[in-house]
Amino acid sequence: MRRFALSATAISLVILWPAHAVAQTGTGTDEVQLRVGAATATQAATRARLGVLGDAFSCAEARFAAYRRSTSEPSVTDQWYVASQLWSDALLLGVSPQPSGWDPVDARCYLDKGFVFLDRLWDYSGAGYFARSNPVGTSVEDSPRYGDDNALSGLALLDAAISTTDPRAAQQYTHAARREADFLLQSNLWDETFGGGFWWNTGLGNSAEGKPAQTNALAALFFARLYAATGEASYRDWSQRTL
Repeated sequence: MRRFALSATAISLVILWPAHAVAQTGTGTDEVQLRVGAATATQAATRARLGVLGDAFSCAEARFAAYRRSTSEPSVTDQWYVASQLWSDALLLGVSPQPSGWDPVDARCYLDKGFVFLDRLWDYSGAGYFARSNPVGTSVEDSPRYGDDNALSGLALLDAAISTTDPRAAQQYTHAARREADFLLQSNLWDETFGGGFWWNTGLGNSAEGKPAQTNALAALFFARLYAATGEASYRDWSQRTL
C-alpha cells in the first residue's frame, strides 16, 4: 500500500479537484489554468514539506535535490518517489504559456539536481537504481532493483531531454534513458516464465508480485517512447513484445 500512497495524493490534487472546478467554469482555457495551477501548487508544497537540499538553502546553492518519503517517515527517500516528482517537473517545463509567478529557472535547477541525487542510488556494478536511501544519498539500501521504478525513471529522463534546449543536457538525459533500457534487458528481469514478461524486481520469482501489470505496462511505454526518441527499432520491438 505504501508504494501507491503518493500517487493517490497526486491524483486527488491534480485531477479530481480541477475536474470539479472545471465543471463550474465550462471552458477549456479555464480547465488548463486550473490544472496547471494545481500542479504548480502541488510542486511548491512538495518542495516545502519534503524537499532536501543538503546543507543549502536554495536549489542554486545545492549540490543535489531530493525528496523525503513523507513527513511521518522523514529519514527515508524512495527512488520512485523522486523519479515521479522529476517526471512531473519535466512536463511542467513544457507547459506553454508558463504559469504566472512560476520560476522556470528554479524548476530546471530542481530537475537537473534531482537526477544528480538519483545517480547516488545507481548500482554501478549491476545497473539499475536501488530503491531507497537516506535523504542525502549517503546510505543506499542494497536491495532488489525494481523494473517498474526504473522504467518510470526512464520516462522521466526522456521528458527531461525534451524539456531542455541544451543539446549536451539532452544527450546526457537520453544516454541515461538508454542505460535504463540496458538494465531492463540485461538484468534477467525478462524471461519466458508465464509466457514472457518482466519480473517485478531483480529477486525474480521470490515475491508474491511475480510479473505485475504495472511493471510490464511501464516497460512497454518506456520502450515505445525510447524508440520515438532514438529511432532504434529494437526498442519498438521490445515495446510490442512486452504488450
